[in-house]
Amino acid sequence: MRRRCQTAASLAAPGNRPKNLATRKSFTRSVPIHVGLQLECRPGLPRGEGQDPAPGSECRFRREATPTATTYRPEDSTYSCGMSGFPSTLDPAVAAVLSAIREAIPSVAGPSLVGLYLFASLTSGDFDPRMSDIDLIAVLADPPNDRLAARLRRMHEDLAQARPDWDDRIEVIYISKEGLADCRAVTTTIGVISPGEPFHLVRAGRDWVLNWYPAREDGVKLIGPPIDTLIPPIPTAEYIEELRRYLADFINRIDEDATPGWQAFAILSICRGLHTIRFGQRLSKRQAALWAQLEFPRWADLIYRAVGWRDRQRDPDSQDGRATVQETRAFVTEMTKLALE
Repeated sequence: MRRRCQTAASLAAPGNRPKNLATRKSFTRSVPIHVGLQLECRPGLPRGEGQDPAPGSECRFRREATPTATTYRPEDSTYSCGMSGFPSTLDPAVAAVLSAIREAIPSVAGPSLVGLYLFASLTSGDFDPRMSDIDLIAVLADPPNDRLAARLRRMHEDLAQARPDWDDRIEVIYISKEGLADCRAVTTTIGVISPGEPFHLVRAGRDWVLNWYPAREDGVKLIGPPIDTLIPPIPTAEYIEELRRYLADFINRIDEDATPGWQAFAILSICRGLHTIRFGQRLSKRQAALWAQLEFPRWADLIYRAVGWRDRQRDPDSQDGRATVQETRAFVTEMTKLALE
């Protein structure tokens, strides 16, 4: 299933357009694109100077042996949407764990389960079976209570034991149908299991729109009604204001012992967030890395290394990031100032 590609203009109506949602002219910069990616469209030639893909072209990124000049057009939806969409063929390991999750959650939630939905990297084109998490939203008839939480916690522990390769890589948000319908105005109790955190109950306020907005845009139904019948429309400007706050907080989250994987998460999240703030379009992290290297050549090498750190984040020999913490902090400080402009 693919979501309809949207341009910046359609994402934010006049009068509701977030600050810095630009309509810029295309540009070409010859800078070291260390990440080694070039946009390639079918039919057509690899995208370079004067080689814009025709509307509706299927586009993907391919690796280049040498740096190339790249034309970037923020108004061209094929750039931001070309890799988006739920894959037509899943990796067998991913398909197996999804099947297990789809059976396990209804077995515990029972008739209180209203719907189960995939979102984030697996539905937006940024999923890597080697490292990415599987993100889901489970919608319940009522807010999760302590009794249900205990049963869900045991279920997730069983899933992790049965599939150790996916331990700490299955992220599920459990929220009531009413809480989701009122997500823009009301704080509600939700259950969450996410990387680095066991299953727990938490109060979710307006900042959780950072999850609800992309879920409504890209979510794929596993069980239940279409997700956009459960999540109300969320103005892009509202999403972007929450995104600004989220990015600004990264400076407080880079500790002295931050791993390369965590530093990569911060760097690439900021690259993607800045692009969204400027153009109203959400890219994958790899696409955002390419854009940011072109936009901020001073930081091109760090962004390139961050892509590598992300690829090796589960390598036990790649966990010492003390040598790069100060450089990462400098990047975060400079980029978050831009996010708040």
